[in-house]
Amino acid sequence: MPEMPHLSRRAALVAAAGGLTAVLTGCGVRLDENAPALPFIPTRGPSSAEIALLAAYGSLATRAESATGDLRTLLPERAEGLRHALEGVGVTAADLDTARRETANPPPLGEEIVALRLGLSDCPIGLLPLTGSLVAASMTESEEMMTLWSVGAEEPREWSDPAPAKPALQATRAALWAATIVVARSAPADRELAQQMVTALSELQTRQITASADDGADAALGYSLDQPASTPEEVTALARTTLERLTASYAQVFSHVDADRTAAFEVSNWLASAQQLAAQWGVPIPPFPGLADPATAPDEPSPTGPSSTSP
Repeated sequence: MPEMPHLSRRAALVAAAGGLTAVLTGCGVRLDENAPALPFIPTRGPSSAEIALLAAYGSLATRAESATGDLRTLLPERAEGLRHALEGVGVTAADLDTARRETANPPPLGEEIVALRLGLSDCPIGLLPLTGSLVAASMTESEEMMTLWSVGAEEPREWSDPAPAKPALQATRAALWAATIVVARSAPADRELAQQMVTALSELQTRQITASADDGADAALGYSLDQPASTPEEVTALARTTLERLTASYAQVFSHVDADRTAAFEVSNWLASAQQLAAQWGVPIPPFPGLADPATAPDEPSPTGPSSTSP
């Protein structure tokens, strides 16, 4: 990955917030308030999250018009999903249309990234899962986007509350157990890809052990395999199912990290990693990683005792 100038995350956000405010000066959105305007009492200006998410919407909608490949479908769906979510919390169609109209064409990708990062930092909790998923989607969109997201990246730290990381760790442990079966039973042509899956999940597990302050006391001794894995086709299906359920599990963490937005950003990184692995196994890229219809999401493998299925 090419080297880029280091800029602290906080400095980048502060600078970008000023620029985004200038772009969207006319958008007096009141995301968290429903109070009517009163005579002689000035209404507040848009919050940093409002400015950021409006800017992100404008950028997504603008880029969607000239997108190619998978993005030709994904970007319009992401823009429409964000628009619908913002309208659901009180942002008017006029504000959204203004944001779209005042977005440069083509929009600078760096500004879109900063807008999403700032939105994730300050948005209401109701928008946190969608915004976190959009961050993960942006991270995995292209090599260029991945490089831009690395600018000013901060080292992971301890979470203010480790509890929300525990379900993510449990999901990763289940996925890693399934991945060892995929390695043992995969066709020779898929063996390297399967091993890469194990390596990536092992790295996620190591980080999540620290984030959750886990002592291993609740770790399952094994899991029951809930689908066949004898033929190459079945093993590939197992890999895909495992990674689809992992992205869904990671996305569920967003609703529990409202008080720690640095942790929310790390969850976006976990979600991006899982989505990248899933794409390598042929899982179609969704508009919002991890936020597919929960009715279709497969259950995680059930923990068992020492006599569980082994590779």
